[in-house]
Amino acid sequence: MLEALVAGERDRKVLAELAKGKLPKKLPQLRQALRGRFGEHHGLLVGLALAHLEHLEGAIAALDGRIDEVMTPFAVARDRLGDHHRGRQARRRGHHRRHAAST
Repeated sequence: MLEALVAGERDRKVLAELAKGKLPKKLPQLRQALRGRFGEHHGLLVGLALAHLEHLEGAIAALDGRIDEVMTPFAVARDRLGDHHRGRQARRRGHHRRHAAST
């Protein structure tokens, strides 16, 4: 809907038909909510906000990729450490049970 508004669509019936998720069940209320003034300057501002959001999502994806790349060499060590840590915890639980039973 926002993209359609930015592109210049102002017909609230057309905009309401673009509803997704649970909104299509509420088309009359949505059409009513879409009444109002949405001018060119609103479209410019919303378009800038959407472009900014898209840029941020791209930056996050790039950072996620770089983090995965940098962390790859440590994955084996991390997994070994996790196995070692889990084994140590299991041994401790057994020790506590034996100690509790003997007291």
